[in-house]
Amino acid sequence: MRSVAAAACAFLLASGCGKSSDSVVVVNLVTAPGDAGVVRIRATLSLAGTSDVALFPHTASGAAIAFPTSFSVTMQPSRKGVLDIAVDGLDAADKPIANGVGRVTIKPGGTVSVSVTLNPGAPTCGNGLPDPGEECDDRNRVSGDGCDVNCRRESSAVDAGRAGVDTGQPGMDASQVGVDADHDRPGPQPDSQRDTAATDIPSSQRALGETCRAATECASGFCADSVCCESTCTSVCVACNLPASPGTCTPVPAGQDPKDTCATEASTTCGRDGTCDGKGGCRLYSALTTCTTATCTAGTVTSARMCDGAGMCRPVTTAKCDPFVCKGTACGTTCTAPTDCATTSYCATNVCKAKMPNGMACSSGAQCTSGFCTDGFCCVASACSPCATCASGTNGAQPGTCQGARCPVCQCNSGICQC
Repeated sequence: MRSVAAAACAFLLASGCGKSSDSVVVVNLVTAPGDAGVVRIRATLSLAGTSDVALFPHTASGAAIAFPTSFSVTMQPSRKGVLDIAVDGLDAADKPIANGVGRVTIKPGGTVSVSVTLNPGAPTCGNGLPDPGEECDDRNRVSGDGCDVNCRRESSAVDAGRAGVDTGQPGMDASQVGVDADHDRPGPQPDSQRDTAATDIPSSQRALGETCRAATECASGFCADSVCCESTCTSVCVACNLPASPGTCTPVPAGQDPKDTCATEASTTCGRDGTCDGKGGCRLYSALTTCTTATCTAGTVTSARMCDGAGMCRPVTTAKCDPFVCKGTACGTTCTAPTDCATTSYCATNVCKAKMPNGMACSSGAQCTSGFCTDGFCCVASACSPCATCASGTNGAQPGTCQGARCPVCQCNSGICQC
């Protein structure tokens, strides 16, 4: 960080700058929060209808300025009256990122000081547009030309005061072609560039792309988006003041909506997303937008639905989780317990398998549709009578039902085989 403490000779002083008889103005600069990045100061000085610009430092070094700081301006002792100071804080690209104004009465042959607070942002006063709180805007921040450093009308304007009449005095006019100092009269008036002739361009002849406040100021007869335009340019998502095509009614780039003309609808509708589509219409939600989230209930998963890019939500799809069950909003894919599987399945080595019918070899009732694993087979009963079995018997009966096969030759007497 560095200080800009420096001095400048203002108002075209000759080599005599710095004499003891000169007048000195010391400008003390402070900043509001958010002014980091200021590397250079530009001061526009206005006094008695003349103006000058000073830069501190004269050559940009790229190092940020440490605030508070100060600079001084030296003037000829003949300069008297009220000095208006418009200060811009510039970044490394010499673009204004902070601004402030100050006013001080010069002390001939003496020194006076004034404090100026730099607020974040570029100044709106001086941009040529009718911003809120401004009474005029002549594209500069100079006093003495009918519109002062704060964009307020001055009591003594430099224009002729009659419609269609210029002052005819080079160097004493306002700040844009075809506009009088306080924007209060039609017809030819002083312009922004210091005149070399006594005749200006009438305001009604402004070309496409030039700033305007009314259609009568434009040769085309149309004033749209504060510039002279080729048409009324009132359709949705078009503008006449786009940087690439000033004066031409052009579709606003996709994803933007500077006029806030497109409503923002819920993504579940797949309707308008609140921005323009780059073709002169409101953009719809893209085909990558989810309109309905996935769900899983009672072993059936309903997939997430996506917009189709044309304003519709794609059809729903469903699927059964069997042999698994729902896990959150999706189907499970592994198991560690019987409850991880559908009722028609059982868990075996992290995989759900279909339960077996009676007569199939088993190791537990959970593997069997009947719920019974008896004598090593899925069975109709949890246990057979003492002389019966659920396994295959010697009489050729199939496993799965209780059979008296435990005594193929002998008789069963009270549950005991007797031969």
